[in-house]
Amino acid sequence: MNKESAASLIAQVISNLEKLLEPDGFSVSLSRVEKLTSSYDSVQFFKEAEKWGFNIPRDTLISLYEKENQSPEEIAAGLAEFARNQKFRANAETFMDFDGIRSSLFIRLSDTERSRQVLEHVPHKEIDGLSVTAHILVPAEDCFASSIVTGTLLEKYGISEEELFDAAMQNSARILPAEIRPLSDVIGCGSLSPTGKGIVVTNTRKVNGASAILYPGILEQLSDMVQEDFYIFPSSIHEMIVFPCSAMSSDKAACRILHDANRCAVSEEDWLSDTLYMYSREAGRIRRVAETE
Repeated sequence: MNKESAASLIAQVISNLEKLLEPDGFSVSLSRVEKLTSSYDSVQFFKEAEKWGFNIPRDTLISLYEKENQSPEEIAAGLAEFARNQKFRANAETFMDFDGIRSSLFIRLSDTERSRQVLEHVPHKEIDGLSVTAHILVPAEDCFASSIVTGTLLEKYGISEEELFDAAMQNSARILPAEIRPLSDVIGCGSLSPTGKGIVVTNTRKVNGASAILYPGILEQLSDMVQEDFYIFPSSIHEMIVFPCSAMSSDKAACRILHDANRCAVSEEDWLSDTLYMYSREAGRIRRVAETE
């Protein structure tokens, strides 16, 4: 579908949605969504009276038209029904009070350079090419929704970045508990398994689970399991993969495996980093391994 046809389709869908959802108090518009590592056009649904909303990617609508052969009217009818069934238990005012959202905070990891545009307006901590951001879990039915803590919100809270991240770190392990599994149990990670000795670190939802590597006690737990220094592969935003250093012939070989796997097995939206890390048992900390070319 060319640009003009896509624009016409979206305009027709939005026009139909406005008519269908006006009695329900929704406004509908086309907007640009800025994520940590990407941005995309979306159809925004906003319920003014209750001060909450959500977005549907524009490409989802195009896919319904091209792959499901749905007409603009059918697409609008389906989305309108979906909107009416959403029951969020939070609104914009909920996010203004730090005491109200403190227990809902958690952390995520992203590549610093890829996220630079968003990070300019967001409190974050940089760790050797990766950035930690704080997010608020949004109470919702049948989905996992969240909102990033912006600089504007932090200012309203009247707290320091240190206080924000302390709370987010403490809550993360409770909201999204870590899950540690043998790589051999995980389908789809074969390109990173030259020895079968890998360990996957994620969370129980397996969504944005790479940050679980930073939870208190996780590195120490991995060290006890591996019993030697280990490499940490940022294989995607959803997980980290750990290998004993003895499982790799050299730093260079390990970097090459990560580089190749990122290009063969990881989608652009899930990509985290080409930077390899190593945990030293003696030093008790992570260091960066030489980057790939």
